[in-house]
Amino acid sequence: MVKENRPDFERYLKALNCEEPDRVPLGEWHVDKLAKEGFLGRKIETLKDEVEFWERAGFDYVSSATGILESTGAPNRMTGEEIQTKYGDKVKRAWAREHEGAITNWEQFEKYSWPSPDDFDLSKWGVFDKILPAGMKAVFLFGRILTPVWMYMGTETFYYALQNNEELIAALFEKVKKIQYEIFLRVIEHKCVGAVLE
Repeated sequence: MVKENRPDFERYLKALNCEEPDRVPLGEWHVDKLAKEGFLGRKIETLKDEVEFWERAGFDYVSSATGILESTGAPNRMTGEEIQTKYGDKVKRAWAREHEGAITNWEQFEKYSWPSPDDFDLSKWGVFDKILPAGMKAVFLFGRILTPVWMYMGTETFYYALQNNEELIAALFEKVKKIQYEIFLRVIEHKCVGAVLE
């Protein structure tokens, strides 16, 4: 007889605490949207669809992020041409600039239009509070402090600045950290959050 696979976040916590759960929990922080849609056999258009994927795929949680990268993407991103995927859709992929980003000097840092924590839409966490199945929690993908900093600067500029402009890098880390921390404090108030991944 096949045991019904219901989400149980306690299973996940047991594994994290080096205890023995009833089965090995699945662990993944990001699944590409096209792969999720291929699994479900239809488009993912709502948070309910998103939760359905994670539940049907056998996870004890839904993984979701909120923060600088999710709202603005990598600043000054490069976008490739549309490519055909095996799922039949054409998609564009974007990535951070490799050489010079949006902030490479103090003048750009001072003039940059930094987001406020109030600019972020946190409504999905309230939706998760209401729609997660019994036993399922949300894992809040948080942190993302290093990644935005090097994306703001551009990879090459960032690594040179580690040697030549440590003060600017420190200021960027401080700015990004403060924004992300304020978002963190707001998201963890939601009952759906079972863990935070930094």
